[in-house]
Amino acid sequence: MLIYRRFPHPLTTPLLLSAVFIIIFLKVTGISYQDYYQGGVYLNNLIVPSTVALGIPLYKSFHLMKHHARSILFGSLLA
Repeated sequence: MLIYRRFPHPLTTPLLLSAVFIIIFLKVTGISYQDYYQGGVYLNNLIVPSTVALGIPLYKSFHLMKHHARSILFGSLLA
């Protein structure tokens, strides 16, 4: 949340950054996702609250998303 407050941008939301940090951590340490998931099954249950927490920054940046709606839609369709 500190990074998002310092650099308010849709790409710096806590949910997105935490996923990026976990991926980097797993790659650097060589831990497989299966091992990570077995050890962190309780952390997986925290996905729901973090998804709800994502809604707050999205709501605050709604005007920005509305302005870039075409780009977001096009990117979503390509993904």
